[in-house]
Amino acid sequence: MNIIKNKTVRLSDVSKSNDYRETKWLLDYIGEEVIRQYKKHSFFDGQLIYGLDEDTFLKFVVKSIKEKMLERSEELFYVACFSKEGDKLSQWRGYADDGNGISVGFNTDSLRKLINKNESLSLLQVVYPEKNSNSSFEEIRTHSTDILQSVLEAIAEGDTKKLFSRETYAIDGLHEISSRVFIKDSIKYKNPSFKEEVEWRIVYDEDLDKYTNWEDWYDEVQDKSLLSGEMKLLFPYGLQFKAYRNKIVSFFDLSFKTCMKNMINEIIIGPKSEVQEGDIHQILSYYGYEATDINIIKSDSTYR
Repeated sequence: MNIIKNKTVRLSDVSKSNDYRETKWLLDYIGEEVIRQYKKHSFFDGQLIYGLDEDTFLKFVVKSIKEKMLERSEELFYVACFSKEGDKLSQWRGYADDGNGISVGFNTDSLRKLINKNESLSLLQVVYPEKNSNSSFEEIRTHSTDILQSVLEAIAEGDTKKLFSRETYAIDGLHEISSRVFIKDSIKYKNPSFKEEVEWRIVYDEDLDKYTNWEDWYDEVQDKSLLSGEMKLLFPYGLQFKAYRNKIVSFFDLSFKTCMKNMINEIIIGPKSEVQEGDIHQILSYYGYEATDINIIKSDSTYR
């Protein structure tokens, strides 16, 4: 109802996802790739560091780096999740009120047109890497090479302490894995257990740190967002918050009002839903859509 009525898609803080390993999977693969690259090209010439052999030392460094990355909670990204499978039983059970909900089909070209209005918005296809796969993705190779190079430089400079430091400057100075580029890359990777979702994501990676004070975001007296210009058109309600289960989740509602024509091209009524096709047609027409251009069907899935 809110998608159709408000003509918005909700982008929520990805770190509050229902998958507790969200944005962390890439770190696991990078750790393995660092070790692989090292074993392929031995660099340390058998020297001991802090009494550890080179293999044990490198594994310890990688573990420390991963722990530091997981502590970087100030990196905020907002995501809306879509599936190429609009009528899949597991999706109905997991995300649509156990089949009582609705599946809303968006036109990809219209979504891209909307996303192109702001360079901080992007549409990404989710990758589900397999642990035993021989595939080596470019992002993994690149970040792993950066880490290994940084470790070598620290050893050459006799400054290995910074490899284990918890200070922010040490993290930033160590390698570019701590950059927003890496965090955004990690959003593309997800637990292989979710592979059947065939997921795509809209990602908003605006650097929120440039808004140094909360007063820049919100007028508490007039109870409204202080965003203006293009940002106001895209996010008319600004940054918002909701209580969800045992969490506080921040989010943006991305408006497609300025390009709503052909934005929604299909609506599938859940297998347990009592909503009628006529109900959908009525609210679409009421809120300004060309209802006759939207395919309205009942799910082919059946269960109780």
